Amino acid sequence: MKFLTTTFLFLCLAYHASATHLLGGYIQAKPVNGLQYEVTVTLFMDGIRGAEAIRASSETRVCFGDGTTGTVPRISVTDFRNDPAIKVNVYRTIHTFPGTGSYYLTISEQNRTVTMNFRDGEMVPLGLNTTLRIDNQTNTTPQIALPDNIFQAAVNQRTIFNFPVTDTEGDSLAYVLIRPAASKNNCEQAMQTVSSYLYPNEFSRQGTFKLNSRTGQLIWDAPTAQGSYTFAMLVREFRRGVFQSETRFEMIMQVTDKQQTPQPLPPYEPVVEQALVLGISELSPETPLTLQVYPNPAQDQVTVRLNSQKPSKPRFQLINQNGQLLDDVRIETPRNEHDQRFDIKHLPAGLYFIQVESDGRFVRQKLIRQ
Repeated sequence: MKFLTTTFLFLCLAYHASATHLLGGYIQAKPVNGLQYEVTVTLFMDGIRGAEAIRASSETRVCFGDGTTGTVPRISVTDFRNDPAIKVNVYRTIHTFPGTGSYYLTISEQNRTVTMNFRDGEMVPLGLNTTLRIDNQTNTTPQIALPDNIFQAAVNQRTIFNFPVTDTEGDSLAYVLIRPAASKNNCEQAMQTVSSYLYPNEFSRQGTFKLNSRTGQLIWDAPTAQGSYTFAMLVREFRRGVFQSETRFEMIMQVTDKQQTPQPLPPYEPVVEQALVLGISELSPETPLTLQVYPNPAQDQVTVRLNSQKPSKPRFQLINQNGQLLDDVRIETPRNEHDQRFDIKHLPAGLYFIQVESDGRFVRQKLIRQ
């Protein structure tokens, strides 16, 4: 009974309109036979206020990244740990891809739940994606489940969330905090990050909100206001250093005031949107490089922004998935921030990499050309 009451508060304290019901979700792909893959979409929904919407959500539309789309039926609706407040909706189909390569699977669903740090959430579709690499080796993208405390936190208390993420092949996983994304329900529409979103600790500009890139442990130190908060992350998968997949996971966490003695609050630190660091440099940990690639996915042009804490003269490179260098730009004027634009409209659709070298340090991030 105690767990039911806690979970009910998780939903009732949320700032959202009666029509909203989506809490989050993710996409998983699993090989069946050759180029046949089982594609599963898991959506978490508000089982209390979204009961009518859940009954109507019998299917979802998936863009498979190969120019085709499919209407995927729901195969089950279950209560999370026997609690009707959170409904786990599972949609599944079998899809045959045309050949080896990298595919960008996406869905777009209406009626995202409004939260404290995402006030206009009901106006922004829930966008989820998984980038899947298909080659001569079988690969299952990671499976993500809710942690034991199902994203429950207390005001003024340091809270730790441990993700039960599993990978069938035992590949290496890396975790990155990101902003939520959205797109129109159109496979030709690139998914865009949401500029109006604030990270949970940015809402009050207090404390820290950090994700361990190696373990996936999320620490909020500490929430200061009760309510619901949206967060999103990427789970990146590598096999012997080779990129295999990238899965976007989004969920809502609930903060309640349990009238506990406040713990010491660390100084406010804005969330650093990290890129994947592949090299080791002589730079100290206090002088990080941060890389932004936008829009991503892109069709005609892409902008790469590099920030560093000391002036640098970076080298920007565009590389395809076979390691071929397509463009190479060297900057001779030292600055703390650099913007470099690449024209990609002549390139075939698929997976590419933006690599930047600065003072002996390498940063790489994937780019999807639609």
